[in-house]
Amino acid sequence: MAECVQASPIYAKQVTTKPPEDQPHWQQPAWDAPTADAESDPPKATIDFGEPLSGAVLVPATPAPPPSVIESGLNVIGAVAWPVAIALALFGVGGWWLNIIVVLVLSSLTSAIAGEMKKHRKRQ
Repeated sequence: MAECVQASPIYAKQVTTKPPEDQPHWQQPAWDAPTADAESDPPKATIDFGEPLSGAVLVPATPAPPPSVIESGLNVIGAVAWPVAIALALFGVGGWWLNIIVVLVLSSLTSAIAGEMKKHRKRQ
């Protein structure tokens, strides 16, 4: 099992490599066949939990009311604030630092107020 590898143009001879013959080679160990008892008698579960439950069967609760117009408006303002600030900075309105500070404050306030409104809505 000799492989010939073409050498670089500087060394224009072929290099031949041979595996050493005195080293032992690895062989796949033999697998024992499973016994007939293991296939015919698998372990059985001792507890029967029945059918899985999901949905309103687990927790009968009324769904939360939809968000109010003010809460939706605050979420929209918080989502649109960053793209608007970047666009204004690119068009030269304000400045990068002023726009970043304003959008950080605006985004923080709107998300905090909308979060509190959501908590209050979910508690009802």
